[in-house]
Amino acid sequence: MVESDDKAVIFDMDGVLVDSMGVHWKAWQEVFARRGVTISPRDFEKTPGLCARPVLRMLAGRDYDEAETKAIVREQAEAAQRLLRDDFPKMPGIDELIRRLDEAGWKMAVGTSGPIETIRLVLDRLDEGHRLTTLVVAADVTRGKPHPEVFLKAAEKLGVSPARSVVVEDSVAGLEAARAGGFKSAAITSTFPADTLRPLADLLVESLRELSPAILERLIR
Repeated sequence: MVESDDKAVIFDMDGVLVDSMGVHWKAWQEVFARRGVTISPRDFEKTPGLCARPVLRMLAGRDYDEAETKAIVREQAEAAQRLLRDDFPKMPGIDELIRRLDEAGWKMAVGTSGPIETIRLVLDRLDEGHRLTTLVVAADVTRGKPHPEVFLKAAEKLGVSPARSVVVEDSVAGLEAARAGGFKSAAITSTFPADTLRPLADLLVESLRELSPAILERLIR
């Protein structure tokens, strides 16, 4: 049984824990350049939150078979991890928010379409990353965002109902997934403009420093 006072926050990774849009753009450029493909920044701007196949289709304008899809995704992840090791763009306010939520008794998880190796690297670079031990990553789900599977699995692992959980997201697909799963959501404008996110989010902020346990608790009352 889930206790009535249980409450949870589920963090997306890219654009929430780490300001990684520039990192992923460079990594995708590198991977596609090896294949003689030039990708468009305008197309790339539409990809945050999506899983591998839609991203590849959007960037390259074609579908790849399963083996090539896995190869491209693996190469991109390796390139992104290398770039993150060289220069880690931590999201301002994330460590303080994680610490305050933990001390206030919130359960926490990460729900991301990224690979486990990347999220482990990110958590290792955060001062308070050790407090985030419940992870749901790309390999754990069969349906990517905007399907809510990643968040539903995270809530199940935490033992907290979606109605008592807040998803912190930066992408349209992620906010759509949160809404579809019955979660409340707090959106940060690190990746998409406010006007794009506002209709999908229960709360909109420009910085994680605007969030606190008390503010998030108002969303689930």
